[in-house]
Parts: sequence; C-alpha cells; structure tokens
Amino acid sequence: MPVPPASGKHGGASCSVHSAPVCFAEEDEMKIQAIAICTAMVALVAGCTHQNPASTPHATLPSTNGITAVASPPPGDIPDTQQFVLYRSAHGYRLLFPEGWARSTTPHGVTFTWHFDGEQLLTYTSRSVPTPSAGDPAIASAIRSFHNVRGIRVHRQRLPGGLAVVASFASQSHRSAVTGRRIALENQSYLFHRGNQTVALNLWAPAGSDNVDQWRRISRSFRW
Repeated sequence: MPVPPASGKHGGASCSVHSAPVCFAEEDEMKIQAIAICTAMVALVAGCTHQNPASTPHATLPSTNGITAVASPPPGDIPDTQQFVLYRSAHGYRLLFPEGWARSTTPHGVTFTWHFDGEQLLTYTSRSVPTPSAGDPAIASAIRSFHNVRGIRVHRQRLPGGLAVVASFASQSHRSAVTGRRIALENQSYLFHRGNQTVALNLWAPAGSDNVDQWRRISRSFRW
C-alpha cells in the first residue's frame, strides 16, 4: 500500500521528504536576503564616496614634505594686500609705488620692478604739451625703451594730478636671465605736463594680468 507523502511544521519550516537534506526556515531565508541587500548597499556607498583625485575640481601642486601647496595667483597680478610707499622726486612731483619692489635710478628718472611687473618715472624738459596722438614725440620718448611696441591707443584722461595723455600698448619684456626668452607685456603710459616739464609714468605687467585697480591707484596718486 502506497505511503502518502509526509508533511509537517517544524519551527515554521515546511519540508518535504523528497527535498534536499537541509531545509531553511522562511525567517532564515528573509535574514539571508536582508544581509545580501545590506552588503550590496555598503559596497555601493563605498564606491560613491571613493573619489578619484584626478576628478577633483581644484588642482593642487605636488606635495612637499607632506604639505600640499595651493596654486598661487598669476605672477603678473599685484596682490590686493600690496602696501604702497610715497615717492618724492627732486623734480617736484610725488606718487605711490609698491613697497618692496626693486629700485633703480637713471639721470632721467627711477624704475621699480617686481618679476615682470614694473613702474617707471621719466622726466623730460619740454615746452610742448603732449597730444593724444600715437606719433607724438613725447609718447615716442616715453616708450622707446620697450621692445616690439604695437597696438598703441591714445586718449586724454582727467586725473587728480591734472590732465594726462594716456597711451595703452603691447610690448615684450627684456630677455630672462634664466631662459633667455621674452614674454608678452601689456603697458600703460601716463604723460603729465606742467611749465616746461613732462613726466611719463610707465606701468607694465605680463599680458592677461589683472591690475586695473592697482594701476588706477598709482596713476591717481600723482601730484605736482
């Protein structure tokens, strides 16, 4: 006589005599599934939080002695925190120049330099008032020491020190003592005139530098 299949409950588990030797309870199966889901979520979170340094938005310089150096502003920008000192000329005028810049003098004036930035003051004896023309002799005298001058634009501008003729142009620097190369410069020359004397204020910096505010401060500080 055939024996009917045996079935029964044991701790909530349903087992058949024809099933595999090991039977899992329903609650054990649910625990295993929960553990698998948690493991997958942990792996996913770990993958999201691991960031490739090459994809970071802010590039940094190579580390030195465990300290990471942050990239500095362009070398041609005069820092916003730059301090200025008043220069008084024996020719009867005064204006500001950046503190700490190297200083050199010539019979016609004085020059202050910092890397490829510069401020220069030249004095000429002339009864002719400079005119807003690229071919004016006063402008030619003021910018003759610059290399490969091009794109001269001239206009008049009223400043606290008087009416000035302003020339904007591009040029090239002196050759680097290290590399022997020149770099592109942007320049502005301000020509002030009184009596029989013309003073040229020359400012220059690497092309692309942002010195609008600092140059404005220097040019507006000129006084007779």
